Amino acid sequence: MKLGNDTAGAMRAGWQAIRDEAQAFCVTEQEFMLWCATWNIRSLEQDGETVGIWATNGARCHVAIMPRARGRWSLRLLREMVLPVLLEHGRMETIATSEAGRDFVERIGFKREQATHVLRAAP
Repeated sequence: MKLGNDTAGAMRAGWQAIRDEAQAFCVTEQEFMLWCATWNIRSLEQDGETVGIWATNGARCHVAIMPRARGRWSLRLLREMVLPVLLEHGRMETIATSEAGRDFVERIGFKREQATHVLRAAP
């Protein structure tokens, strides 16, 4: 998997990845697309296909990947995504709303702090 610049594809793939969960929270596709317009969006690509979204806004970040592409993370990709945010802000914050999401962010070093998960740069 690698980072790309297919913003529209990332938004479509992101919606497909979270649609069921988002609808449970009464979030529509249109609301998701409007939310995306206020964030920095990068595509996550695998074998030439956009399969997910990487969204950042300051120190906040979110990632969503279509089920068929989950579990294919590389340390290089995580560094490419995380390091610029940590260097600029000293921390990253995300909200993991599923058990799989919580397991993932905790596995890569995020710590739960109230309703969010936070990853801090080393002092």
